[in-house]
Amino acid sequence: LEEAIEAIQIESKEMQDLVEKLLFLSRHDKKTLKLKKSKFNMCDVVEDMIKETKLVVSNRSIHSPLLEDVVVYGDKQTLKQAIRVFIDNSVKYSKDGDNITITCENKGGDCVITIQDTGIGMTQKDLNNIFERFYRSDYVRNQKINGNGLGLSIAKLIILKHTGRIKVRSRYLEGSKFIITLPKIR
Repeated sequence: LEEAIEAIQIESKEMQDLVEKLLFLSRHDKKTLKLKKSKFNMCDVVEDMIKETKLVVSNRSIHSPLLEDVVVYGDKQTLKQAIRVFIDNSVKYSKDGDNITITCENKGGDCVITIQDTGIGMTQKDLNNIFERFYRSDYVRNQKINGNGLGLSIAKLIILKHTGRIKVRSRYLEGSKFIITLPKIR
């Protein structure tokens, strides 16, 4: 009975997550997505996310060698949601003992957040498709890694809504690096 209840709870949480993601995408597609923008220090947000991740994930080596103050103008919650996707993916696609490095830099007023891992990495085919809705690589499906293929497409929408950019570097079976740039306040 306890196993059944636990399985139902896990499944209902996954369904809730999927519904929330689909609603977000629907609001974006219908152009009804509202952002509540304000000025805030992104470094504080990144530091909080690093602390949260370290509390929940004890089997990865999480480093944050460079955390600089940088003020951005944006929707704090949606930007946090986007950065969370990149961090969660680094955890999800790495294994016990792997390294995850998270930095937040002020480069001439631009906010540059980098999330790098020593996980499974991606093939060129994967790199070409990772931001497509529902895309999951064959390797990931065969490894039975949970997910629905919506996280990165949502994260990209959020970053683009903030006139930001995303660069991805990855080597299959060696790791991935996501570089998110949010432009300085004009």
